[in-house]
Amino acid sequence: MTQEKNTVWLDLDVVRRLAEVGFLASECGLAEEAEEIFSHLVTAREGSKEPARIALAIAYAKCGRMARAVEELRDIVEVFPESSFAKALLGELLVITEAEGALALLESVLEADDDPVAVGLASDCVELAHEQRAKRSSSRPKESIGKGRRLFKP
Repeated sequence: MTQEKNTVWLDLDVVRRLAEVGFLASECGLAEEAEEIFSHLVTAREGSKEPARIALAIAYAKCGRMARAVEELRDIVEVFPESSFAKALLGELLVITEAEGALALLESVLEADDDPVAVGLASDCVELAHEQRAKRSSSRPKESIGKGRRLFKP
């Protein structure tokens, strides 16, 4: 570990060990502690690849902070558009929260087929995303019937 201009640089071994501790905390029901660990890892490794930020998003979700988890994953996907794993996780959270956009993300992961874990996650969620989309479509008022007559007026 070295320090330059108020920035702490952690070597890869320390980062891996902290990540392990964060995941262990999360698995043991210490979601808030895991969130804190991953939050500090993200700060310490600013500019690095997405894994610490994905772990932070997972910790947010495990704490029940779904909106924050979705926000973090949206940001990760924007910065790392090639990350099928981040897209699959975001798709899963969008399915869980019944938000729109899940199906397109999950289908893009399946189409890319470049990360077996992401493809497995997307495969598990895509059917439910289809069902949610169909449900939303069938529950929306019909725009018109016949020759431009509106069933429901806006």
